[in-house]
Amino acid sequence: MARTHGPDLRYLLIADSAGTLCATAPLLYGTADRGAFFAKAPAIAGDEVAFGDEWRLTESEHAEYDALRSRLAGARAAQYPTISLTVRGASDGVAMALESPVSRAEVHAALPGLVADAAAELGCRSHAILHLEDDGTLREPAAELGHTRVVLGAETAMDIPVVSGQEEYFAALPRRRRYRLRAEKRQCVEQGLHTEVRTGPSSMTEDLILLQARQRAKHGMSGEVGPVREEFYRIRETVGDAVIVLSAVREGQLLGYTLCLYDKDRDELFARSAGFDYDALDGGCYFALMFHDVPAWAADHGVRRIFFGMSTYEAKRARGATLLSLYGHLRFDGPDGHLLHRATQLQSLGEARRLEALGAKVIR
Repeated sequence: MARTHGPDLRYLLIADSAGTLCATAPLLYGTADRGAFFAKAPAIAGDEVAFGDEWRLTESEHAEYDALRSRLAGARAAQYPTISLTVRGASDGVAMALESPVSRAEVHAALPGLVADAAAELGCRSHAILHLEDDGTLREPAAELGHTRVVLGAETAMDIPVVSGQEEYFAALPRRRRYRLRAEKRQCVEQGLHTEVRTGPSSMTEDLILLQARQRAKHGMSGEVGPVREEFYRIRETVGDAVIVLSAVREGQLLGYTLCLYDKDRDELFARSAGFDYDALDGGCYFALMFHDVPAWAADHGVRRIFFGMSTYEAKRARGATLLSLYGHLRFDGPDGHLLHRATQLQSLGEARRLEALGAKVIR
């Protein structure tokens, strides 16, 4: 492992028995008062901001869940420091070496042991492997090491057909969806907005950071600028060449943006973050930028799939996205670890039932 870019990030270097590098992956390190909430296993246990739907539990399950949550504060505190590895994603995922002697499936199968070893080396009391679309290769080794498997939610994904460009793409859409997208785009134009596209590390400017901090505050998270700036710095330094920023601009002022990461090897685009000045904009600007302009750019550049993140499922489905269930494996050590394991099992039950009600396929 190698430490880099501050106290909350390490790298896991994965090699075969001959010492040949097979893959690398960031390990996100967290303490009780530092680190990304969604990447800290103790923080998300029992907190349905992260995942879960308690109202889909049976009466007896709900009673047990309530009783557990009243005991989780102390149990969480005993689980720090913690580390997590996010398997998928353009900036935090497992990156295979160009000439890796082993397959991605073989690397995934080794992750439970590798992350457990890293946690021990770093003195961590809990750890997690997060956001797997298919966890079949590591499910058994993770269970053998005492991990709890959970349904974390779903990625929203949109497939882009092979087209000559955006005009052909929009023409091929169902009439109702095409009308909705064009109406939302027209509303933005009527507000004096136009879309600008910037690429590369230099596109990650301070105005994006400020909008992102405001966006987080609006949704009940910390609106501090410092952590956002650190996150953007990490993206710029690790995958800055993959950055695509689409911005909503009026009279030279940036009022909204979405930051995407372009994986050219897989022809995939990840919508990584977004921010909008809602005091100056109509709410439809988000949908126009995200579901009109991003697919338009994708169609012009040969992108085959766009990932829009784990939120607002219904709105994204209405604009053509499908739901891909994501899984995680969590391990909590110590005398109260069983409380967190059971709480996350119940959270996972509620989340799985919610996704199935939305039409997603969930592997139990």
